[in-house]
Amino acid sequence: MKQHRTRKRQKHVKHQAEEMIRTEHLEKTYEDNGVPVHALKGIDLSVRKGEFLVIAGPSGSGKTTLLNLIGALDKPSRGRSTSSRRISLPSRRRTLPPCGSTSSVSSSRPTT
Repeated sequence: MKQHRTRKRQKHVKHQAEEMIRTEHLEKTYEDNGVPVHALKGIDLSVRKGEFLVIAGPSGSGKTTLLNLIGALDKPSRGRSTSSRRISLPSRRRTLPPCGSTSSVSSSRPTT
């Protein structure tokens, strides 16, 4: 019985240690009419497998910028962002509603 608990504990520790997303000293600066605008300054983040993360803040606080850097949609001005696995999307193609629409996202399959 004791041996079984030890194995279970070791498996749990290994699972918790796997880092999925990491940012180190992440910074993003934009230029607005020659004036630097610091969207992110020195963000250090670690997200492990099985963890849930909420990114919340007021408008203009850098939430989307952070997600764009983590998702490699943009390049940081300084620092780095890494992920241990490729994030996969659902197999179905999704169609987004027109801008300004409040309808929900609908799912559609490509026609052949």
